[in-house]
Amino acid sequence: MKISDIAWLEFLHIKKDRRLAAVLFLIPALYLLIFGYLYSAQKVRELPTLVVDEENSYLSRELVRAYDQSETFRISGFALNETEAQKEIDAGRAQIVLIIPAGLTRDLKEGKSPAIMTLINGSNMIIANAATRAANEIVATFGAGASLKVMEAAGINPEKARHTLQPLLFRYRVLYNPTFNYTNFLLPGLLGAVIQQVLLLGVALAITREKEQGTWIRLLQSPGGPKTVLLGKGLVYFLVGCLDSLLTFALLHWLWGVPIKGNGLLLLVFNLLFILALVAVGLTASLFSRTQLEATQVTMLIAMPSFLLSGYTWPMLAIPDPLKPLSFILPLTYYTHGLRALVDRGQGWQALKVDVAAFLALIFLCWLLLKKFATNFAEKQENNPVSDE
Repeated sequence: MKISDIAWLEFLHIKKDRRLAAVLFLIPALYLLIFGYLYSAQKVRELPTLVVDEENSYLSRELVRAYDQSETFRISGFALNETEAQKEIDAGRAQIVLIIPAGLTRDLKEGKSPAIMTLINGSNMIIANAATRAANEIVATFGAGASLKVMEAAGINPEKARHTLQPLLFRYRVLYNPTFNYTNFLLPGLLGAVIQQVLLLGVALAITREKEQGTWIRLLQSPGGPKTVLLGKGLVYFLVGCLDSLLTFALLHWLWGVPIKGNGLLLLVFNLLFILALVAVGLTASLFSRTQLEATQVTMLIAMPSFLLSGYTWPMLAIPDPLKPLSFILPLTYYTHGLRALVDRGQGWQALKVDVAAFLALIFLCWLLLKKFATNFAEKQENNPVSDE
């Protein structure tokens, strides 16, 4: 046969296989629409910002207003001191803290350059980079104008004041990832994405392999019944996931030097729940796939957008509202959120409650669906026994 004959036969095959045709022609366009809409904001805006105003003067309030009027920051509240403000960052209720020192107006009148401190949540580097750049611009612009006004108010000749301007100094401290280390930022989240893909695909192929080989019904008819089959297959991949998780986290820490600031035992339990949720989702999804090809296509469709939609790189506060429900049904979203709290910030159980609750809810929902499948199969066997033949 000629090359053109083989190519024509393959085109005919694609035309007949609607699922494959959809993957080849519709999915790229669909992903482009999703990702384009995901990044439609083009940059992060309205970062929740707390203010510690130790000056409490007209000038300090004008600086707060300058921050609030920028597109990057949104003043979400005030804190009494730096310690209280940092707790709000730890809890995820703020991303930035603006600290205005006492004596700001006095120092400008005396020709000094007071420093404005900004605390930045560095666990997400997109947020950290955007906040650092925007805050620096605001302080520089505001400082020049404020210094000029103060000196003119003090009776200094405007022309002389322009030549003796003492700008505000921009100081910042990046929390959790002060060196802007991309390895520390990206690797833990990518690790979660890889484990998710491996387990979902492994579990799905384990079920569809039996279907393709014609042994699925016979296996379900074995003495233990469907529950035993599902639990047995799920147990294998749960143990594989545990081993993968231990191995990869060991490499993450000892080979690449990524610091793990949280409690090791809590991290282990959190990973076990994530793995259990993935196995439950994989078992449930595999019941709706007939072949290994279909299972592979389904897991690929889940894996491709899940890392971007999880909020790990592009922050959740910048994801458009219509896409957030899609983010919230993905196990990886809760895993990366909890992982950042444990690995980057060294937080404890309180920071993981929502994520753990989501895992448990997902596991429970999958358990109900799997139980329904087992019950329906048992009833069908009683009424009309079927075989692989």
